[in-house]
Amino acid sequence: MVNERFRNYAETRPTVRELYRLNHRFQTVDFVRTKRAEYLPRTKRAMAIWEAMQFLNTLVDDSDPDTELPQIEHLLQTAEAIRHDGHPRWFILTGLIHDLGKVLCLFGGRAGWSEVSLAVETSLLSWGHE
Repeated sequence: MVNERFRNYAETRPTVRELYRLNHRFQTVDFVRTKRAEYLPRTKRAMAIWEAMQFLNTLVDDSDPDTELPQIEHLLQTAEAIRHDGHPRWFILTGLIHDLGKVLCLFGGRAGWSEVSLAVETSLLSWGHE
């Protein structure tokens, strides 16, 4: 059964709409290249996965319109739902860590809209929950 209200951006909080408006307006290749140069040297902080999840839990995230869960609960529920559905271990791990990039918000990000992107050495990606 499909939940018709899941990821319903038309009827969501104004803060969610504003986050994605800003993301779609300012997320440019040049912006991502600048962030890539800032974050790829990995000089901000070293953390184990669980520590990063706990650190992420201090973030109030406006990119998820349909959940009020603390970040760590969202990560654990995502991983558990994937496990429950019988997916392979690598997919369960992906569910567990899928939002860890948002820790960048806690190092001077721009209120979250810019952290729904990823810059890796060979490609520039942007994605969101929409």
